Amino acid sequence: MQKVLGFGRFLQAMFIAGICLLLPACATTSGCCTQDPQVKQFIQQMCARHNFQQAELTRLFAQVKPNNHLVDSMTAPHEALPWYRYRPLFVKKEHAKNGVIFWREHAGTFAKAQQQYGVPPEIILAILGVETNYGHFLGKYRVIDCLSTLAFYYPPRAPYFRGELEQYLLLTRENSLDPLGVLGSYAGAIGQPQFMPSSYRKYSVDTNHKGYSDLMGNSNDAIMSVANYFKGYGWLSGQPIAIRARISGEGYKKLLARSKTKLTIAEFKAYGVSPSHWVAGQQQAYLLPFAGANGPEYWLIFHNFDVIMRYNTSPNYAMAVTQLAELIGATYRHKA
Repeated sequence: MQKVLGFGRFLQAMFIAGICLLLPACATTSGCCTQDPQVKQFIQQMCARHNFQQAELTRLFAQVKPNNHLVDSMTAPHEALPWYRYRPLFVKKEHAKNGVIFWREHAGTFAKAQQQYGVPPEIILAILGVETNYGHFLGKYRVIDCLSTLAFYYPPRAPYFRGELEQYLLLTRENSLDPLGVLGSYAGAIGQPQFMPSSYRKYSVDTNHKGYSDLMGNSNDAIMSVANYFKGYGWLSGQPIAIRARISGEGYKKLLARSKTKLTIAEFKAYGVSPSHWVAGQQQAYLLPFAGANGPEYWLIFHNFDVIMRYNTSPNYAMAVTQLAELIGATYRHKA
């Protein structure tokens, strides 16, 4: 029997079909369409801004292969799942055990990262665990194919991805990388921490002074780079991330109606909201619900949670990182 699409999936399918129609015929058969006006314009801009050679970039883009299947991944990411289904994908004992092994292998680097940037090992490990299982899966897509597809044939976020494509070409030139040879995620993220090219250029750290940062093969570079990223976005050392909230009465609904209303912990009491364990009364937070298996979970969200969301804007992602970090820490202390 033919499966009947729900209306939402029907709209998504129609959207994807529409995007695919944007791909020129030559782009689907013989590489990126170098006669496409937007591709030609991009090449010209790269030559004018950064002294690339037009013939060189034209040859490069003729070998790029746009992939219309990427649109499906962009429109239906894992982060769209309800929290109770998303959590088990990442917050699990296997990830925690692997994280502890990785921690012990690079203990000196984690200690240095915490001392220099104030970011605890558990948070860095949780990022690396969620992103690539500590470097075991760096992605299977050619980064230039992904970025070119999304830059030229994905209108909803084309300006952003054109910027990342620009940064990617600069990155590969600076680090003497083959732009056709780097593999990453479907969105063009690179290396053990899955940095987008702009973040790679801005926050990556060269730990052994080799002249470039290797986020694909050098775990020490990856560890220090994640710490530098979080510090750059304002990580506050020793401060809370998220605490489960206790709810009483109906006052909390007023807070949910006003998105991200920040109050001190002391002020939350007037709305029937209190933390599940002690935290300083003058700490500021906001109340955020998550879809639990048996109804909504309510959490008090602090500044450092928002810093994690600079890595990925999904609250589910940030909560998975937070809880995996806690599990890694507990596993590490248990085995100490």
